[in-house]
Amino acid sequence: MLRRAAPLGLALLAGCWVPIERGRQMEARLQQLETQNVENQRRLDEQRELVRERVAKLDQKIAEVQTKIDELNRAARRSGADLGVTLQHLQDDFAKYKGDVEVEQHRLGEIERNVDALRTETEGRFAALRGAGALDAFEAKQRLATLQRPEDKAAFFALAAKEDEAGNTGGARVLYEV
Repeated sequence: MLRRAAPLGLALLAGCWVPIERGRQMEARLQQLETQNVENQRRLDEQRELVRERVAKLDQKIAEVQTKIDELNRAARRSGADLGVTLQHLQDDFAKYKGDVEVEQHRLGEIERNVDALRTETEGRFAALRGAGALDAFEAKQRLATLQRPEDKAAFFALAAKEDEAGNTGGARVLYEV
């Protein structure tokens, strides 16, 4: 039996035998392939990380876009009643502000009238302090302010002459000067 096994064992050993130089070359090549494999694995990991980062950024952008789309959809779905209510509120606010402006204009008119009255009173007091002639001229101006002034020069001259005949010399003098 040993005789039969010996040639079979020799046949098997002959197929596994490699010269030393060739074995070293194979080991060097295996070492080189393992180094390349490690380098390729590192590059692959880097590429995967870049892809993950880009996917994360894209997911973020998609979320932002979806948020904007949702906002636009909500705005587009507003019913006519919502818009009508909003319009009514705006009209009410406008009417309120318009009323406030009118009130303030009225107050401003009152203030202007009060200022004019104070100015007139102050001018009268200054005229009284200056003397009788100045007071007469001031009173004449006050009366002339109540008179309607004619447009043409002849009628204006006739009004001045009428004031002079009525004894209002200060008023006539003011009309002649104008």
